[in-house]
Amino acid sequence: MPYYCQYHPTKLAHWLCPFCQKAFCPSCISPRTGGYSGKETWYFCPSCNRQAQWIGAANTMVPFWERIHKFFQYPLSIQPLSLMVVLALLSVMFSGKGLMPALFRFVVWAVMLKYAFAALRTTAKGDLRPPPINSKTVGSDFELVFKQIALFVIGFFASVYAGVLLGSLGSLLVLLAGILLLPAMIIVLISTEKLLHAINPLVFVSLAARIGWGYLVMFLFLAILYFAPFYLGGYIVSLMPEFSHRFLFNLAQNYYTLVSYHLMGYVVLQYHQNIGYEVKYEDFRDPTAGNAAAVQPITDPVDKTLADTAIMVKEGRHDEAIKQIEEVAAVQGFRDVKLSERYYSLLEMKKASEKLSQHGPVHLNLLIEAGAREKACAVYKACLKMDENFVPEAPNLFKIAGWQNGIGKSRESILTFKHFVKTFPEHNLVPMAYFRIAEILTERIGDPEKARRVLHMLIKRYPEHDVMAQAKHLLKQVAAV
Repeated sequence: MPYYCQYHPTKLAHWLCPFCQKAFCPSCISPRTGGYSGKETWYFCPSCNRQAQWIGAANTMVPFWERIHKFFQYPLSIQPLSLMVVLALLSVMFSGKGLMPALFRFVVWAVMLKYAFAALRTTAKGDLRPPPINSKTVGSDFELVFKQIALFVIGFFASVYAGVLLGSLGSLLVLLAGILLLPAMIIVLISTEKLLHAINPLVFVSLAARIGWGYLVMFLFLAILYFAPFYLGGYIVSLMPEFSHRFLFNLAQNYYTLVSYHLMGYVVLQYHQNIGYEVKYEDFRDPTAGNAAAVQPITDPVDKTLADTAIMVKEGRHDEAIKQIEEVAAVQGFRDVKLSERYYSLLEMKKASEKLSQHGPVHLNLLIEAGAREKACAVYKACLKMDENFVPEAPNLFKIAGWQNGIGKSRESILTFKHFVKTFPEHNLVPMAYFRIAEILTERIGDPEKARRVLHMLIKRYPEHDVMAQAKHLLKQVAAV
């Protein structure tokens, strides 16, 4: 049964605390760096503050037989598809007889096999995306290719030798056993890069046994994948022109080779705990993520504080949450509106009046910058309640007055505009404040008489202001009422 995050019940967990038995997703776990190099990362339980155990690969993996369609989609990304097409074309172009064409076809086959090895490796490590095409994946270190050839040769001679010792039946049995266990040998070879390990029955038989019946299911799929190009070539594409026939046959071989090695890599990943294969968190990419994005914990101080304090709030540890936010703010101040909002809400919960009066203006400025109208108006009202002499900066006060009218608090808006005029009598927005008051009195309050008085005063005091045309037009409307 899979583990789900303690605080995000719809998310599969990547860590499990062995002490409090709580499971966490990457958003909730608490990463810390240290070690001799200062670059090592440990992951701690945000609840009991002890080191958690990574269970990501085992907990998030879907059995391979439930995602067969994904294996067939794997080679269809731009890079692997381009490689398969180019190699298939080259194989057709050098399909003639003779040593040189044969050597060239061998090189083409080796490049495809080398890329398939890279696919198996990256998949086994937990990255389900095709590896990039570069010198490392297709252009160097072909030793493994020759080792796989040696593996086939050794298997062939083992079958012949068994025939000499045990007769044709013995040879057949050894051959069948070799075919059955060949995927295990290839997995061992690519995982360890050691040919002696790959041909050691104690190693490859043990690997197949530890995987269990899942190995037989994998072998069945691999057998189907192996014979698919021949079926395609014999019954379908053979009806096409020779060039198309050869091209599609080679393309199918490349395609099914890549699918097969990706499948073997996934089986290693799925059964990594059974076979003792190490999957590192740093290499792992969550297969349940929609785009297979890298699974990375939150390391940004603000984002991490938001995640940690969300857990603390759910557990009722409000004082701890306040303290953690204050520690972060002491270093970099309040620049993030979400962190400021969390702190403000916690102070309201704790009824910490003194801290609220200090943080309220800071939070108000952040809300205004973010354009959060309703929250800004509410915080402004709360700040006024705590300090009747509270006055934000002039542009912010003017903006709040307009927002109050926009959210239906028209009378409060008039009071705020009046407060603005009284506090900043020389500000260049004062004429506009008077005009807004007249507008609200006309359109929202329904008091044309007061609006008329305000407009007459505005026109008399500021005859040259840009708002005059609007004021005179509004006065005509008011006079007609």
